Amino acid sequence: MVRASSFTSNTAGEGGGIFAAGSLVVLSCVFSRNSASFEGGALLITGAGNATIFGTLFSNNSALNGGAIAAIEAGTFVATSATFDANDATQDAGGVYVVDGASGELRSCTFTFNTADEGGALLLSDNATVSAKACVFEDSSAFRRGGAVLLEDFAQTTFESCNFTGGTALEGGVLFGEDLSFMQVHWCYFASNVAEGDGGVAVFEDFSRAVITSSTFEFNRAGIDGGAILVEGNASVEVSLSIFTSNEAADNEGGGIKVEDDARLGVTNTTFQGNFARVSGGHIQCQDDARAVFESSKFIEGLAFEEFGGGGAVSILEFCAATFTECDFEATVFAQIGG
Repeated sequence: MVRASSFTSNTAGEGGGIFAAGSLVVLSCVFSRNSASFEGGALLITGAGNATIFGTLFSNNSALNGGAIAAIEAGTFVATSATFDANDATQDAGGVYVVDGASGELRSCTFTFNTADEGGALLLSDNATVSAKACVFEDSSAFRRGGAVLLEDFAQTTFESCNFTGGTALEGGVLFGEDLSFMQVHWCYFASNVAEGDGGVAVFEDFSRAVITSSTFEFNRAGIDGGAILVEGNASVEVSLSIFTSNEAADNEGGGIKVEDDARLGVTNTTFQGNFARVSGGHIQCQDDARAVFESSKFIEGLAFEEFGGGGAVSILEFCAATFTECDFEATVFAQIGG
């Protein structure tokens, strides 16, 4: 057990502060300015390693992958009431890096100002699994994809009662899922996240899947497509009991959600209000052999602005198959041409 201890400015190839291949308990500690040439700037958990972390601060640590923590080769961890602040990875996961069948739990943890090339706060790959409950992700950033979180290569995660604000990335201001990954999002809140390109909150592609329930998306912005979410490339997303308000596709299509390229979207009991797209599909844009099913949902005050665009509420283009059942459309606006 390591209790009430500080690890400062330590350096190693892996696990700048601690390398754990056995059982480890960390209580009320501080890891600051540690670094690793490869994985785990503060802590590496590997093989038979398992770590229990409580009330610990990880601040300003850095590595190639996993600026604060790396769990690899089936290592496991549980982190409760931990804070991850201003950690950085040159490649993946400024905060926590979980790969190669490793797994973890994040309970009431806080992530602030973590940065990476991909997955600013958290990255999962190669059959890794992580659950996060009652966590806060603020001001996470990625140079390329997944401002807060990136999933790939059969990775799986569940977010429950988490808040995501101020995330930024080129693609997927908060979340990015690809390569047969699976993400569940329940009772979460997404606000003021920005993607320079697509997906102000999230991008799902390459046969990834996502299930989103009872969550709120508001004031998120994409520079191009999908003010809140972009679904493409045979991905599948199901949304229910959620709210999309005042999201913006600043320069193109799908102020709330855009679905394209053989992707699938299902929406049930969800409200879209005040979403905006510069070209078309104020709330929803569907195109390019995508399939979309909407049931018992409301579309209120959508806006598409471009003179040659269309669909203040919904734009259905280019072989998209969309079905609407028991839906309400109210006060949608298409500037220049009409609603």
